[in-house]
Amino acid sequence: MKGFLLATFLFFVGLAIAAAIIVVVGGDEIQLAASRFAGIFLLPIAAMLVIEAILSTWRWNIILSAQGDSIPFKKLLPVWMAGNAFNYLSPIVFMGGEGLRIFMLKKRFDIAYHRGGASVVVDQLFNGISVVAIVVAGAGVLAWYVSVPGTATALIVVAAIFGPAFAALAFLFIQSFRNKQTFTPILKALSLHRTRFGLFVARIESEMLSFLSLSSRAFWLVVAVSVARQLALVARAMFVLAALGVSVAWADGLLALSGVFVSYALPIPLALGTQEAAQTALFGLLGWGVGTGILFSALYRATELTLVFGGVAVLARSFTEFAASNIFKAIGFGGGEEA
Repeated sequence: MKGFLLATFLFFVGLAIAAAIIVVVGGDEIQLAASRFAGIFLLPIAAMLVIEAILSTWRWNIILSAQGDSIPFKKLLPVWMAGNAFNYLSPIVFMGGEGLRIFMLKKRFDIAYHRGGASVVVDQLFNGISVVAIVVAGAGVLAWYVSVPGTATALIVVAAIFGPAFAALAFLFIQSFRNKQTFTPILKALSLHRTRFGLFVARIESEMLSFLSLSSRAFWLVVAVSVARQLALVARAMFVLAALGVSVAWADGLLALSGVFVSYALPIPLALGTQEAAQTALFGLLGWGVGTGILFSALYRATELTLVFGGVAVLARSFTEFAASNIFKAIGFGGGEEA
């Protein structure tokens, strides 16, 4: 119950921020931006959404298959959609649905928790490094092409938020390539390595190290799929911009997507308010218009919710099995401890 109350509180905080930004921007700016809307670009936006779901599920499927857990794609897709929906609705976008995915792997396909956990952690590691790569690339484009007051401040903010994340992910990948443990030494330092939790984490790490190898064909296939997925995300942002009359350019799509990812760094469900703040600041800096930034946030979020609604439908159908297994308590929405 505490998790639900926290998410609800943060949602209303985000709603208040979004409303304040809209008031400051003003209706005239937003109306002017809306007058340039071109609905024809909704078709490629929808196509990019489908491609994103396919590539995301395929990447996870490759990881599971490399572990020896082969699951038909059509059966894994609803599980990914459910986890994605929970991720997006949780306070920290991209995080929160991992436990749900692990549980559904066990419940539906009898995959051991540590093996399911390893597959989800590896999938999220690639997701995380892909997000950081896009933000770094976007910062590079911003520094190279834009020279106006405020650019340096924007770059400093991005570096402060994503610099530590990049360092942590880079360290973890390098350690894995060297076949060195990262989590187990930390657990030993905390005297947790012999606990049930510590042993569980050690089993997950063992599975991770077996996959994260530069000599693994599956590893490089996952890298290729991750790159393709990020290109689809950039293309979706590009087509959203085009629908608002900005441009059809990869560099612009990259910049807009970077702004989206920066807004996801703050703990607000749906990135409500934070996304509006990030995009109005970015669009104002680039000269695209703050009203266009507001509409970009709204349209991009609407496209995200198209995928989320599919995942919510899976969650609704699976509510009984979740409730019976105390899954909501395990992920912080039931008011108790994991059984």
